[in-house]
Amino acid sequence: MFSAVLCRVKDSPFIIDAIEIESIEQVTKISPILGMPSFIPGVMQNKNSLLTMIDLEQVLYGTVMNINSSSKAVVFNNSNKKYGVLITEALGFNEFDEDQVGETDEALFYLQKVTSQSNEDENLRLMNLEKLMSYLAKFTS
Repeated sequence: MFSAVLCRVKDSPFIIDAIEIESIEQVTKISPILGMPSFIPGVMQNKNSLLTMIDLEQVLYGTVMNINSSSKAVVFNNSNKKYGVLITEALGFNEFDEDQVGETDEALFYLQKVTSQSNEDENLRLMNLEKLMSYLAKFTS
């Protein structure tokens, strides 16, 4: 069993293993950084540090996320640097069995299909943030 945050990006449900997450924060002002790829809208102040923000909607669908009061930043560490992944909405925590996690999508190797207990979440995917960062690294080098 593992705990995961159930979230939404655009209209699609995703889960992120809770062990990867440092915190989930309300999105505040994002300051742009010149010369960054379109999926990095800028940095956001979080406690005593700046988070490089990643627009997950831009990564997955090629559209810029419309930030509103339900938008959240999933904060995590990668190579001793903090990042924030923008999600449309955090829906809560759920428990999953490891055997519910299926194959990795070849093109999007940071996503794995999750078989849900109910039919309503047939498109549920587990997002691996470490693998996501490996994928995005080729666009920022």
